Order: sequence, then structure tokens, then C-alpha cells
Amino acid sequence: MMDKKQIAKILKEMAVLMEIRGDNPFKVRAHENAARILEGLNADIKELVDSGEITKIKGIGKGTAEKIVTLLNDGKLDEFEELKAEIPAGLLEMSKISGMGAKKIKAVWVELGITTVAELEAAAKEDRLSGMKGFGGKTQEKILQNIELLKKFQDRHRLPYAVEAGNMLLETLKALPGVIRCEIAGSLRRWKETVKDIDLVVSAADKDRAAIMDHFTSLPAVEVVNGKGDTKSSVVLDNGISADLRIVADDKFPYILHHFTGSKEHNVAMRQHAIKNGMKISEYGLFKGEEIIPCRDETEIFQKLGMAYIAPELRENYGELDAALENRLPDLIELSDIKGIIHAHSTWSDGANTLEEMANGCQALGYEYLAISDHSKAAAYANGLSEDRIKQQHAEIDELNATL
Repeated sequence: MMDKKQIAKILKEMAVLMEIRGDNPFKVRAHENAARILEGLNADIKELVDSGEITKIKGIGKGTAEKIVTLLNDGKLDEFEELKAEIPAGLLEMSKISGMGAKKIKAVWVELGITTVAELEAAAKEDRLSGMKGFGGKTQEKILQNIELLKKFQDRHRLPYAVEAGNMLLETLKALPGVIRCEIAGSLRRWKETVKDIDLVVSAADKDRAAIMDHFTSLPAVEVVNGKGDTKSSVVLDNGISADLRIVADDKFPYILHHFTGSKEHNVAMRQHAIKNGMKISEYGLFKGEEIIPCRDETEIFQKLGMAYIAPELRENYGELDAALENRLPDLIELSDIKGIIHAHSTWSDGANTLEEMANGCQALGYEYLAISDHSKAAAYANGLSEDRIKQQHAEIDELNATL
């Protein structure tokens, strides 16, 4: 059975393919809006379908709701299959290139027969795009630059999706018998905007390792097992993100966590600093000669090297070692520093929640303000507000401010 993310992904792809084909813009936006609303829903999609509530959600029309029901129950949709058969698969990939909207994609397909990113790149390098209507030399050059960016980041995943997947794995592992300590490492722990994979580090006794690895590699979210051993296993999740799990003895946990958290540049700088101070550091420990220097956690590692604790987000070798040695590391922004939200859409236009629901949610988070910025009437496809409806919305906001 499909989950809401899989259904939302199909609706998004349908919108792209419809736009390339030249379908009615309102039909295209309906699929885009439904996908976005599904992604933002907290409710269980099956419960919404079984109860019939799916048809009552603002922004999801009757026709789109029927497609959601079909995808949930059957796992496929004839209309989607027909679209994929009609539109070359490479055009969907082409839509990931910044600046290549549906009109441009259709133009290169119809006029030049281009159906893949590779063919588009070759045409741009051969100066076959600049003479087309709506392109030009600068556009052609920009397309080439954006293709390079796509290549660079095509195997990377946006932070929010990686965080969700990583936290699911983390909480699952923490609950297992035999797990002493467990943390996310890598670029995800450094909160990079995009991550290539998810690194997890666990400490456990030798006798518990096999059971932990068995559980990890057989999780429902695991699509492929690329490797499985006593100390390391690698899998690919059903959302396409790779995940690696490493298990060590608990006394080795701080060192491996530090090693697999820092960027390569940070780790090199740490090794050089340790050498200057007559020590050496690696994933296996902090050493003075051949003798390991015991550290209970990462904080002690930094202390033994004469510096303040460096938060994971700063471990990029951008000067954090000097700052830590001189006790002038910056205070990082925490979630508790956020005082409010200044861009939010409600059910007055294309949002998934009412004004009252969002206001209550902000209060629950301890926020001090919420700024509503629903679409104006210019965005008719997103149920944009007319002047009269804006006045009605303001009246509701005034009432909520008075009662809340």
C-alpha cells in the first residue's frame, strides 16, 4: 500500500507531465496543490480515505481525491501510466534543471527532438538552443551551468527528508535491547542543506551486534541491503536515501562519532592540531604515543586537545579550531530562539490549516506572533483572496487576536 509521500510524488510528476503536454493550467495546479497538501497532512492517509474525509479537505477536489483513493488502494493509476507512456521519461528528469520550465522542455522536445538531459547538454554545447524562441545565448549558458549543478547534487537529498528518515532510524535503534549509545553522524548531524547519505553510530557489546544489524537491515523502510557485517551495514531506504550503521564498543563511541561527524577538512585540521601537541586522533581514539587517552564523550576529546567543544554545525574547517582554542566560538541559533512565523498560508487560499489551527499551533510552540500571507487574487489557481475576502479574513484575525 502506498503512503502519502509516494502518492504526493506521483501527483507532482503528473502535474509536470501534464504541463509539458499542454493541459489546462488549472488541472495542472490542482495536482500540484493536492501533492503539497498531502505532504503537509499530519493525519493518516488511509483513515482519511476510509472515512471519506479526504474529499472534505480544502484544496483537494473530487477528481483528485478519487485519484488518491485509487493510488492508495491499487498502487497505480491508469492516467499516470498513460502520461508516462506518452511523454519521454527524460523530460521529467529535465524538469529538475533550474530554468527549464514546461514550455522550454516542450520546445526542445518538439523542435529538436531532445528527450534527455544528456541530449540537452550536447545541444547547448553545440549552440543549437540560442536561436530558438524564448532561449538566447545567456539562457543557453545558464542551462549548461544548471545542468552541472544537477549533476553535482543529483545524488544528494534535501535536509528535511533526510532529518525525517534519520530520526526514524535513530529512534528505532535507541529502542533496541543492547544499544548503549546511538547518534546520527555525518553531514546530517552538521545540518547541511543537502546530504548524500545518513550515518549512524551505535555502541553495543559484541554479543548484541548481530541482533542489532539484523533488525536494522530488515526494517520496513529498507529497500535494498548493500552490505551487512558485524561492525558495519549499508542499506538504501524506500525514499532513495542510503544509510550506514556502524557499531563499536562503548569506550570507542566518542571517537568514531567525532570522526564520522566532521567534514574531511575539519578532521584533517584536528589531526594536524593533535600532532602539534604530541598526540594523534582518528576514529579509533585519541592517543599519546601508543597509549589511548580515555574520553567519555566528544566534549572531553576537545578538552584534552585544549579547546572548547565545537558544535557539529561548525565542523567545516572555517576557522572553528582557532575560535575554540581562543574561546570565542559563536552562540548558535537554537529552536528556542525562534519567536514567530512570518510567512504562512491558510485555508483562505491554498493552505492546509485554518487560521485558528495555526494560531493554536504557534501558541503551543511558545511563539509570539504569526503573520498570514495568503495568495492575492492574482493567483486565482491557488484560491487567491479578493479585496472582499481579505476584509473577511482580517475580521476573523481580529476576532482570534481578541479571544486568544
